[in-house]
Amino acid sequence: MYDDDVQMAVSPTALTISEGGAETYKVRLAARIGRARTVNLSSGNPDVTVDADPYTAGIQTSLTFTAANWNTEQTVTVTAGQDDDADDDSATISLTGDGVESGSVEVTVTDDDGTSGFNLSALWPEKGQGSAEHPLDRRRPEEQPHRIPRDRFVSLGFDHRRRHPTASA
Repeated sequence: MYDDDVQMAVSPTALTISEGGAETYKVRLAARIGRARTVNLSSGNPDVTVDADPYTAGIQTSLTFTAANWNTEQTVTVTAGQDDDADDDSATISLTGDGVESGSVEVTVTDDDGTSGFNLSALWPEKGQGSAEHPLDRRRPEEQPHRIPRDRFVSLGFDHRRRHPTASA
């Protein structure tokens, strides 16, 4: 029994990460083992990386389980790198190794490029028609007449009705 392929317990099996961010998942073996097993980690997307030990310099892409730690969860950090497009990304993290059954973690990366969550189309009129109250003027700004309603006044940066504080009364 100790030399058969052993299953892994992976939790969670799906992650959602913001671009430039990181999340973690945990891995342990589901049954006692007689010899050490190494689980190799790989990402199907170069913008999504895995690190089994963020405290060690460089990126560590394997986990080692022994008879002493087979049921102890080991944490894997998944990082979503920045890219220049406005598309969400995805990746499958594969967990493979000799003497272990393969597993995977599905990763969805939400992109931070683009409109930052604002729907700007709501600010523009449908099909460029404007509205009855504010018709759309397609002329360049310098060609458009300057209209000031009669019930409004224009401030030029000073109030001519007030005297200067140093002026005599």
